[in-house]
Amino acid sequence: MSIHNALDISTAHVQDSDMELLRCEKSFTAAPYEYGFIIMVPPTPDKGEKEHFEHYSEDFKKVINMARLNDCKTIVLDCDGEIILNSYLSINEW
Repeated sequence: MSIHNALDISTAHVQDSDMELLRCEKSFTAAPYEYGFIIMVPPTPDKGEKEHFEHYSEDFKKVINMARLNDCKTIVLDCDGEIILNSYLSINEW
């Protein structure tokens, strides 16, 4: 049996444009569901990641980074997910 950490976080921490990009995502695993996305996070950046993420907002990159810093292999990006109040993550209204 394998148990993994997941970062459950509000979609308010990313931009609307990131959500649109995720809907079209082909390069990494991002599965849509009714309230957001479940995103698989590689433990370390791979060679093509910098180019791949160039179209995503800095907010989205910070969420990916936060997941890695907390050893999370999955992000649950949910409209009702937790809004984290800190100076690192933005809170967006869209």
